[in-house]
Amino acid sequence: MQVYNRKTGFCKSGGCVLALGSFDALHIGHQALIREAVSQARRRGVRAGVHLFDGRPEAVISEKEMYKTMYDSGDKAQIIEQLGADFAYFETFDEAFMRLSSDAFAKMLKDTFDVLCVVVGFHYTFGYKAAGTAETLKEYGKKYGFDVVVIEPVMQDGALVSSTLVRSCLEGGDIARANRLLGRAYALRGAVVHDRGVGTGMGIPTANLSLPDSLLLPKRGVYATYSVIDGKVYAGVTNVGIRPTFSLSKVVVETHLLGFAGELSGDVLSVCFMAWLRPERKFNTKEELSRQIFSDMDKARQIFSEMQKKSG
Repeated sequence: MQVYNRKTGFCKSGGCVLALGSFDALHIGHQALIREAVSQARRRGVRAGVHLFDGRPEAVISEKEMYKTMYDSGDKAQIIEQLGADFAYFETFDEAFMRLSSDAFAKMLKDTFDVLCVVVGFHYTFGYKAAGTAETLKEYGKKYGFDVVVIEPVMQDGALVSSTLVRSCLEGGDIARANRLLGRAYALRGAVVHDRGVGTGMGIPTANLSLPDSLLLPKRGVYATYSVIDGKVYAGVTNVGIRPTFSLSKVVVETHLLGFAGELSGDVLSVCFMAWLRPERKFNTKEELSRQIFSDMDKARQIFSEMQKKSG
């Protein structure tokens, strides 16, 4: 899959079909939209692409840096490729782009991408101050010569699937529901870095992930997780928090991989979340903490075993 942005420019080649949106969570609703774009492209014999943003538009609109991203561009590109798209275009959402009128945005789609068809969600908005809607996009499509397909709402557990709902689940520690909304295991990916070696000193070594401050983290606490290393899947126990037993203040993501004895420092590791186990809390002694961690490990093994049985 090709990845483009404003710096690389876009190479037109006989038209394309574009899925449009912010695609913050790339949840099952977004996946349905992208798959429809791929289907429309295959019928026309052209490339299927996804037009999305590098970062979150809200950070520019509100002029604040409080908005956290769920995935970086690299992670999004991997997920989009798995959905069958031929390219992804990461748009820079700056002041100039924000002030594009809805008409100018629609014209840009035709001029820049030679788009034959666009696929959007039912609540899609575009243009300055979100003046354009899915319905007005259909009118612009007639004006500039492209079709518009609108995807109906996708429901899960009786609720509308949305990035906001996924975020709410993660921030509340409801990993099971977040995973259903995502259609995959929620994951954090980062380089493994050296830390103080607290876990190693207790006989429970951990892999600590280096993650950007701009990344949204799930609720602080302890989770049952798994990771794939050299083709083998390892269950794990992951702590997201400040390690209060040791009077630390920086939020870390550290994982103990059950049955793994290798060295991961410097490697990139993906930690996939299966279930919430418990909140993070302060223990009076290292021994008390160690006993709790071994209890967490037993629970993680059981959850991992059940997951493997379900997957066949």
